Amino acid sequence: MKSWTYGIMTDLWGDIPYSKANTGDVASPPTYDTQKDIYSGLFADVKQASDLAGTTGAIAGATSAYGAADLIYAGDMAKWKRFANSLRLRYGLRLSRVDPATAQAQVASAVTRCSSASGGTSRNRTKLNLHERSRTRVLM
Repeated sequence: MKSWTYGIMTDLWGDIPYSKANTGDVASPPTYDTQKDIYSGLFADVKQASDLAGTTGAIAGATSAYGAADLIYAGDMAKWKRFANSLRLRYGLRLSRVDPATAQAQVASAVTRCSSASGGTSRNRTKLNLHERSRTRVLM
């Protein structure tokens, strides 16, 4: 969710605090990162999140599933992997005019992951939903 939020912010405002943001250091304000650096960080974060997500409903190495604590996909890690690959595709397309080589590599990697059994997105379209008590809001 952090990568999704920062992706929206950098698309709206361009250069923003990213690498030094949210550190809790109130004595020195965070520095602004370039969009290229932000996208590089987003690619790394999304890939790491996708790699850590197990298909059993738990982070690799964890002993329990998220279940009801996951308000978006109810602990379904396959859906989180699809979401991560969707973000990689989206960010790759946005970067394609500025840094075509990086964009091509990221899109190719996301497409490979999408078509593989581990990250597959070949099934039906999955919406990003926020489940609140008795209603569901579509976020994306």
